[in-house]
Amino acid sequence: MKRLFLFTCALLALALGASLASAQEPSGITLGWSSCGTTATQANRNFACDDNSVVHNLVGSFVPTTGTTEFAGISAFLDVSSAPAPYPAWWDFQQCRAGSNNMQAVASLGFCTNNPYANAGLQGGGVVGDSQTGPSGRRYQLDWSRSEPGTVVAGQRNSAFLLQINSAKTIDEGFGVCAGCQTPMCLIFTRLEVYVFATPSLHSVIENESVRQTATFQDGTGICTPVPAKNATWGSVKALYR
Repeated sequence: MKRLFLFTCALLALALGASLASAQEPSGITLGWSSCGTTATQANRNFACDDNSVVHNLVGSFVPTTGTTEFAGISAFLDVSSAPAPYPAWWDFQQCRAGSNNMQAVASLGFCTNNPYANAGLQGGGVVGDSQTGPSGRRYQLDWSRSEPGTVVAGQRNSAFLLQINSAKTIDEGFGVCAGCQTPMCLIFTRLEVYVFATPSLHSVIENESVRQTATFQDGTGICTPVPAKNATWGSVKALYR
């Protein structure tokens, strides 16, 4: 009888372990429109290019293999490409459409399982740079930070960033027009650096795909070619809280 009881307990433990394992999502990074990006409908964003007031929300998320309770913030690297077509002015956020992209507070962020920015007294960040990866590409660094340690949960989908792209200068309303809104584009989440309030500050680097590392605009499927991201210096946001 005792052996049967022990055998039953062992089976229950195995079943519970399998259940917990199956509940974990594939580790890596994911990109999508309007939400955490795990469904096919969030992979592409079509826009009629007939309105200057529409806002497009691009969401990055990650599933780490190692969690932390000392989470400080992230640096994410995003490649934007129109290849083989020339890079359009509509996606030029340094000149023709300067200021048309910006980071926003993550909040609940599209139903990600865990929001590591929750319950922070102060959050901040921004888009760094607009470096060229060729005649048809640009690279952006997206930084976001919190004011005190937060929690990143291993095996669960965590919010990384929310990048808002507005539609200013799509049509002429007296402030100019930037051509190329209809150009098919590919956006690639190439690298995520996770930082902590500890030494060393770099907790982990994630470059592999969880669900999908790419998102497209105007059905840009088929033009996505990742370019390896280079290491960048963390501090553009973290310095705000020193």
